[in-house]
Amino acid sequence: MTNGLVNLKKIEKMACLALKNGLRLHTDSIVLFNNKRFPSAYFLSILAIEEIGKFFLLEDFWWHSKIDGRMEKKWEEKFIGLIYLHRAKQINFAYNLDGPLPQNKFAKQLFNGNLEKTKQNAVYVGFSRYRGKINLKGKINNPFNITKFKAEKQIMDLNDRIIEFTLGVTKSVYSVETECGQKILNKRLFIRLRKEWPKISPMVKRKLNKLENI
Repeated sequence: MTNGLVNLKKIEKMACLALKNGLRLHTDSIVLFNNKRFPSAYFLSILAIEEIGKFFLLEDFWWHSKIDGRMEKKWEEKFIGLIYLHRAKQINFAYNLDGPLPQNKFAKQLFNGNLEKTKQNAVYVGFSRYRGKINLKGKINNPFNITKFKAEKQIMDLNDRIIEFTLGVTKSVYSVETECGQKILNKRLFIRLRKEWPKISPMVKRKLNKLENI
């Protein structure tokens, strides 16, 4: 700590660890999917989104602290506190990899909180909640309702965004501010993820073709 403020080297290290961890969770979800553990694969895929969103949150804090100067301690604590909020991390993922205005179903469910609800339903049995109250007359939540199709769609939506962003970083079309982030998002990662998860949406396939030609 410096004058009560958080050490920026720690923030940079934490950001890059979050990115590495997010990518680990993503590949673990693929392993689970291939072993037909669809609810767990779905759940881990959403956790991967949150860790990658955490990376963007921390990197943004680190970058602006270096360029614009430090905030007051209380505001730094509030900003860093966002990494403990699931929806904040999900929204930051969507903001950085889909844009500030959600244009598709995947991004919209990140912004409106529906993905957080589905994430919980993928691992817990119980009643639904409404405005903090338990709906005792509601249906029983059953994690086994997470189908192969739903898990596959979730993993593909995430993988599409990771591989497009990674290739874009290698082509200097997209950027990350931390040096370690640039090292992680390399062509080797792109090739590995294309091999581990060959499924890809037609739209992203077209984007990759354009990026490859740069």
